[in-house]
Amino acid sequence: MKTKLIMFEGIPGSGKSTMAHKTALILNKNRIPNNLYREGCLHPANLDGYVVMSPEELEALIQRFPQHTERIRSHHICMDGFMLVQRQKDYRADSQIFRFLEQYAIWDSGLDFELFAKLHRKRWSAFSQNAAVKDETSIFECAFLQDHITELMLFYEKSESEIIEYFKALEETILLLNPFLIYLQQDCVDETIGRISRQRIHEPDGRPWAERVAEMVSESPYGKANALVGYAGMVEFFKRRKDMDLKVLNSLKIRHIFIDNDDYDWKRMQGRVFSVVEEVMGI
Repeated sequence: MKTKLIMFEGIPGSGKSTMAHKTALILNKNRIPNNLYREGCLHPANLDGYVVMSPEELEALIQRFPQHTERIRSHHICMDGFMLVQRQKDYRADSQIFRFLEQYAIWDSGLDFELFAKLHRKRWSAFSQNAAVKDETSIFECAFLQDHITELMLFYEKSESEIIEYFKALEETILLLNPFLIYLQQDCVDETIGRISRQRIHEPDGRPWAERVAEMVSESPYGKANALVGYAGMVEFFKRRKDMDLKVLNSLKIRHIFIDNDDYDWKRMQGRVFSVVEEVMGI
């Protein structure tokens, strides 16, 4: 059965973005149709960057911001009576509407957990059904483990068993795509986070990556409950999140492989990834 979904996971700085991009190049070189969905993009499965509102609230939004009517109507999904509106990219230049939509955000907002889980299962299932009939392979960067586990730990404070059950339900939506997950890792989380923190100084929002993420961790319910403060608190969270990543992954049916890069030899890692992708795709 053809693999129609390849996913890259790992903590920040593990090489997900680079290796996902390189994988798309391999598939292109071998004339295998594919789509690469990078972190923060308008995603076919992930709902990060979306808001959820009723049809009445959507109409009220359009009345409040009539200049964005076309954009709003072209970036929304109707699902079980709810309207999901994408806000991540298009409204950054217009802080007024971006701030207004924040109250309806699906992520980092305290949305009812049952609704959060239901919307994501529906979204991933719809993606899977659509992708199954196409002759192409999708490449996801951090949309499966990283984004969901971060949300479930930081903002919903779910236990290990609850998180595993969440993922067992989510994985059922994509098994028909014969997915394969590549987990990139380095043994020393402190060093990996330190490296990426030094690299991501000049971010689009004007704040260093480490400062922004440390604040998110510190101000989250989980961060407050566990006294995860500042840079040290952020590093500790990523250690715990990596541990949760591995526990979840090892409890699922999805085919996967761990690729270590403890010495940060990116060329060697690339060669290993290439070999795995070629084997998975039968190249």
